[in-house]
Amino acid sequence: MFQLDDPGSLIQTGLSAGSRSRPYIDWVKNIQAKYLSESDVDELDRQTSHIFSLFWMLIRRKLPAEVSSDIVKWITSHDDEARRVLAMNKKVLQGLADPEATTTIEIPIADNVFTFDWAEHPPPSGVMAANYARYLFLTTPILHVLTTK
Repeated sequence: MFQLDDPGSLIQTGLSAGSRSRPYIDWVKNIQAKYLSESDVDELDRQTSHIFSLFWMLIRRKLPAEVSSDIVKWITSHDDEARRVLAMNKKVLQGLADPEATTTIEIPIADNVFTFDWAEHPPPSGVMAANYARYLFLTTPILHVLTTK
């Protein structure tokens, strides 16, 4: 009677806790193209993180202050290095950048590059959708389904 269809994909970005059978916190490795070099993959990860930074800053601006401050308080509340919630920053995870340092992000849109100084990194993980949609295809007329029980 119903046929499910899931065209497109959902892609996790940022940090991952690993699989349930092998938990391990690390940056997701979902860019598997063999023709991309490691520096190309790092650049794509950096750009993705910057997009999430912009989105995070927009959300912080629009959320009520009590909601926004509660999220920030949770992220920054752990003084212990081992328990700190990491931001979506691959360089910090790799130990190549200071987590307390301010950040400049650049986002290319069309032929322009927008630069944001003193940008905040977003929470550690996010999901992006590419042509993702779920719909139900009914093989019987909808009126028949709704009127019969």
